[in-house]
Amino acid sequence: MTNAYFGAAYSTRADQLRSREAKVEVTGKADVETKLRDLVQSILPTGQVLPAFKSLSLHLIRGLNTISINGVDTVVVAFPPEFLYVADVGYPALIGVILHWTPTRVGFGDPTFPDFAGATIRSVPNANESALIFPDVIGQLIIGIDPSADPAAVKQGLQNEGLWDVDLFGTFATARCTPFQERPICKALLGKLSFVRNAEPNHVVRLIDISPGWRVERLA
Repeated sequence: MTNAYFGAAYSTRADQLRSREAKVEVTGKADVETKLRDLVQSILPTGQVLPAFKSLSLHLIRGLNTISINGVDTVVVAFPPEFLYVADVGYPALIGVILHWTPTRVGFGDPTFPDFAGATIRSVPNANESALIFPDVIGQLIIGIDPSADPAAVKQGLQNEGLWDVDLFGTFATARCTPFQERPICKALLGKLSFVRNAEPNHVVRLIDISPGWRVERLA
């Protein structure tokens, strides 16, 4: 006989005795750090070794919106929650790794969490709330270009500064750069290349027409 409420809030002593031999795999902090390091190392340029973690924190990001349910204003979570690991390794930007919450049809959670197979890596400028919610896309830049400049010279000039995958679109260009170095590279481009009018990292854009809006809270 099995307690019908085992999954809701409590069990019985008999249930505990039946399951005492069961082995549950628990992912500890050391395992998480190893998985995070392996994931981030895989996207770094060849030969670049990821420094040791100075700190590691976990945050929950939710988009909250107010809707009317039976005439009563109710705050709901409008989008799947995101779990954001933030690591400081001494780079100009913090390393962000996002796990997107995927609801399961069976049970009350994700038994494989944290699973980094579908993780998204972000470049986080700082630890401020806005930077955590709207981080930069790793290694991607948007560069404003003087429209009178020669396109071939523009492309070559950007490549000479270590950028790659340079694409021109009239008054702006997109390019790739070393991950987690985006903002210092943008600043350097403005000081070195006369045809660069402005430069910024590509960054995350979220729907902001919700209320009370996006919230982030530190979990660990």
